[in-house]
Amino acid sequence: MGLVKITELLRQAKVNKYAVGAFNADNLEMVQAFISAAESMRSPLILQVSLGAINYSGLGSVANIAIYEAKHASIPVAVHLDHVKSYNQNVHALRAGVGSLCIDAADLSFKSNLAITKQICELAHIVGLDAEAGLGYVPDSTEDPSEEEIAKYKTELKQAHRFIEETKVDLLAVAVGSMRGMRERVISLDLELLESINKALDIPLVLHGASGVKWESIQKTIQHGICKVNIASTFDKCFVNTIRHKISQNPEEMNFRKILKPARDAVQNKACEIFTKLGSSNQY
Repeated sequence: MGLVKITELLRQAKVNKYAVGAFNADNLEMVQAFISAAESMRSPLILQVSLGAINYSGLGSVANIAIYEAKHASIPVAVHLDHVKSYNQNVHALRAGVGSLCIDAADLSFKSNLAITKQICELAHIVGLDAEAGLGYVPDSTEDPSEEEIAKYKTELKQAHRFIEETKVDLLAVAVGSMRGMRERVISLDLELLESINKALDIPLVLHGASGVKWESIQKTIQHGICKVNIASTFDKCFVNTIRHKISQNPEEMNFRKILKPARDAVQNKACEIFTKLGSSNQY
C-alpha cells in the first residue's frame, strides 16, 4: 500500500480502538526493522522524522530514507514530522516531502502555542497535509519533575476546545502524566482526564513519552481515544544493547554489518511485540 496520509491511518484506528505505532526513523537499520515488522504483522506504521535525527544527519537524508522505504512497503506507512519547535523547520520538512507537519510548542504559554500552531496548520492545509500539535507539557525524565509539577503540566479541557477550534489542528498530543526518555515502564496515566478529553473532542489523540508507561495503562488509553503512540527510547535501548552485546562477543570484528544486522533484527522483533500490544496487528 505504501505511503499514505496520517489521518487515514488514525481515523480507522480510532473507530476500531487500536493505536498506530509512531517510531523514530533515526537510521536505515531502524526504518527497515520497523517496516519489516509491520509487514510481517500486517500493521499500519508511522515513521517519524525527529528533531534529534535532523540535527544528527540532516533533514533531507532522514526524510529520503523514510519516504523511499515507505513507498515500497506492502502495508500503509505515513511519514510524519516529530518534535520540532519552529516554523522554519516545518517549511524545510514540507520541502523535503515529509507527509505531515508537527509543532511541539507545549512548553510555551497557551497564547504563544496557539499562535504558532495556527501558523503551522495553515501551512499544512494549504498543500493538503495534516498537522499535529501538543497541548499540555510532556516533560523529559532528565527534568525529574515532581508529582505536583506533572499534574500542573496536564492538558486542560477548556483550553483544548479553544485550541482545536482556532488552530484547526488535525491530531492533538495530550499530556496525561507521561514523560519522555524513560528506560523503565513505571507510569500509570490519568485515564479519567483522557476520557473527558476524548468525549469532548472529535479528533485523533496522541500519546508522547510512551516508553515509560506501563503497557496495561497504554492499552487502557487506546480504549479512551489514543490512536497514535510515540515510542523511541524502547527501540534505542534495544538497538544499542544489541550492539554492545555483539561487540563484547567479538571485540575485533571489523565488519559493521555483522554488528548492525543483529541490532536491526532485535528492533524488528521488539516492534512486532509492540504492534501486538497496540492492537494494530492484522489490520491490513
